[in-house]
Amino acid sequence: KDAIFLVVEKPDAVPGILRTLNSHIPAHQLAFPEFNSKRFHLEPFKEMAYRSRIDRREALQESLPNSAIWMNILMAILLLLCACLNFANTTVSLAGKRLKEIGVRKVLGGSQGQLIQQLLLESFLICLLALLVALPLSDYVLKVYNQLYSFLDLKLSLLDNLPLLLFLMLTVLIATLLAGAYPAFYISSFNPNRIFHGSVKFGGSNLVSRILIGLQVSISLIALIAGFTFARNAHFQQTTDLGFDRSGVQAVVTGDASTFTVLRDEVQKDARILASAGVHSHIGYSGPRIEA
Repeated sequence: KDAIFLVVEKPDAVPGILRTLNSHIPAHQLAFPEFNSKRFHLEPFKEMAYRSRIDRREALQESLPNSAIWMNILMAILLLLCACLNFANTTVSLAGKRLKEIGVRKVLGGSQGQLIQQLLLESFLICLLALLVALPLSDYVLKVYNQLYSFLDLKLSLLDNLPLLLFLMLTVLIATLLAGAYPAFYISSFNPNRIFHGSVKFGGSNLVSRILIGLQVSISLIALIAGFTFARNAHFQQTTDLGFDRSGVQAVVTGDASTFTVLRDEVQKDARILASAGVHSHIGYSGPRIEA
């Protein structure tokens, strides 16, 4: 269970290295016929945590499964989109309280472009305020998230993480456009004459608002169904019968047989330990390429 790392100074040299490695496939196949090797593959170090399977499970420390990474990202995007849609619908539904303001500003010479800038700026300030409120709460969320896996120890650090700062600012800008663009263009387009005559129709009666509300409800239902599904699946995995009593059982990984022997001899001296045994691979961490 050894991992081999190669330091390649020039990325252009990777294809030549692969050709050299694959030229040894026949000799490797003769030495280990049960492997049925087809080719060698070089995994970029920066991508191992996302795409590697064998190294993560057998040679290196554990990492999050790909599904755990991408599903969390997908759920975060859906929740953010739902919040933006809700913000847009709320802004449009409350537009009636600002009709006279819009009409007066247009009568006094205000252009639609100026109104759009004002409304987008208001949306930006609200999104920025939401970010400032969310940052302190993220520390609590990270503590809960770290409890999902024993090897996780995520911490929020903004001062020395420029990519994260840029990502947060980009998220605020995107949320501003998603949540404020439609209300800004819609409200600023009202005609002053129609406003003061009371003939302006707005809110949920137009097609765009109905579409936004439908999307918001759909995303909310997807999030709820996915949340209940993951919760039920987690409960099933914790309580299902695995065929043995797993309470009070502790597994310790040892590097070789001699280390295991020393550990076993020491463990057997403790009267509180009922029994000890050694296995090649723990349940759930088998070596599929090794014949028993």
